[in-house]
Amino acid sequence: MILSVFEVICQECADQTSAQHLLRYATILVAHFKDFRSEFDRALGPVAVVGGKSGICVTFMTSSADSKKPNVFPPFYEEVNITAIVQENFEQNNSQTGTQVSAYRVCQEIVAKLTAPFMPTHASSPLKAKSPTIVRGPDDEYLNYNVNLVCSARDARIITDPYLPAPTSPSPGVLACSQPGAAIFYTQDGSNPSPQNGTLYLASFTPSGPQNVRANAWLSGWLTSPTLNT
Repeated sequence: MILSVFEVICQECADQTSAQHLLRYATILVAHFKDFRSEFDRALGPVAVVGGKSGICVTFMTSSADSKKPNVFPPFYEEVNITAIVQENFEQNNSQTGTQVSAYRVCQEIVAKLTAPFMPTHASSPLKAKSPTIVRGPDDEYLNYNVNLVCSARDARIITDPYLPAPTSPSPGVLACSQPGAAIFYTQDGSNPSPQNGTLYLASFTPSGPQNVRANAWLSGWLTSPTLNT
């Protein structure tokens, strides 16, 4: 897998968005996916693709990146612009097999969940809302909105590293990762675990509930692992 830092930031935004309960039926895409067009068409049509419902599609993309230090290696990007394109098939979305969540409400949820304290792994600052933040786009076949966010990236490296294996939980309160040296961060409030938002796993603990623990593995040189949900 070869991804730019900007694509990885988009992917983390997509992962954070798809973890939200309100958006559990929305299709969340990243523009670099090869099957983007077909998935987009399925998400907005009558075909049930997410939990038996459809009608809302969110696509993350990086629209531009501006460097104020082009001669410094590696380049540091003060403004990495992230755009979430929210599109709604109004008729399908409000049918019995629709998500029943309006495109504008989805936009509000994205802003709430992706701005501080959330910060992508390869960013050097939390995401913040640009002004204007939610912009109505031209409606051809579907309702369209753009959600405009911005952050800074550490550099413009190309990431060729594999994903870490997901943590495992051999018993309640015990976490492990098969990759030596990996750090595990966990949460118990349903939020996305990360070094900025999570507890570093150092010893076994007592879970606050039977299905409350979420955990990710982190290690320099690797992409963040899939999330363990227990």
